[in-house]
Amino acid sequence: MRNPLCLLAALVLGCGGAPEASAGAQPNAVGDVGGEGSGAEAADCSFAGRWAGTFVGGPYEGRDMTWSFTDDGTVRWASGELAFEGTWSIADRVVSVTDTSESGCTGVTGTFSVDYRSDCDEVVIATVEDACAPRTVSTDGMTLTRD
Repeated sequence: MRNPLCLLAALVLGCGGAPEASAGAQPNAVGDVGGEGSGAEAADCSFAGRWAGTFVGGPYEGRDMTWSFTDDGTVRWASGELAFEGTWSIADRVVSVTDTSESGCTGVTGTFSVDYRSDCDEVVIATVEDACAPRTVSTDGMTLTRD
């Protein structure tokens, strides 16, 4: 039987190649976030911080999770007893997350658009490019709230 941590990491982090973050991307790039017509000005928002959300589909649909994006470019994700660690960067309102945990997706990068909804405290992420169908099903369109 497969390790449930590996399965969950594959669901969240992906199963296939996605473009690497651009060379100039910074982990805490202020001004690179916010969507047209969003409730927050892009220049005022930072993606770094702790976010809470709920899986939107897949086998963990409805299960709560948290993402912690640190200024040093580390991301930690947890849902109950399951967790992963990786790296992140953001550029042009696209966040890139690469799994560095021992999982089925070690080294795989997923990219997601970032659209703030209100005062930089709520964001909707949408898949930009992701070869991993389970991750797309579980996170595409997920709303995250600053925790």
